[in-house]
Amino acid sequence: SFGRDSAQGEALWAGASQVERVNMRAWIPIALSADLSAEAAGLKMPVLAVVSPRSWEPGETWAHASAGLGLARIPSLKATRIDSCGHFVMLDQPRALSEAIRRFAALSESTFALR
Repeated sequence: SFGRDSAQGEALWAGASQVERVNMRAWIPIALSADLSAEAAGLKMPVLAVVSPRSWEPGETWAHASAGLGLARIPSLKATRIDSCGHFVMLDQPRALSEAIRRFAALSESTFALR
């Protein structure tokens, strides 16, 4: 379900299937249950959340999506949604991702410059 379509989903599954079972079995419960939102609330630096429509659905408010993702309490958070991709934005839309990072870095540099 992390792929942008069934073909990519199958390729991701094939890759994940190559990971030793003991490692995958240890990782899955952590990935599904870890809640780092309290720690994230303490971040002082600017943070960019880049998400796909699967994590932030079109028509959904960012307030609702950020709460579900555990990001709502990050003080200096900017979010952007990149369309036409699955969970792994860097695989599906690398140019759009790099442009989002470039814009954020430029904004952060001018807004949060050391004084």
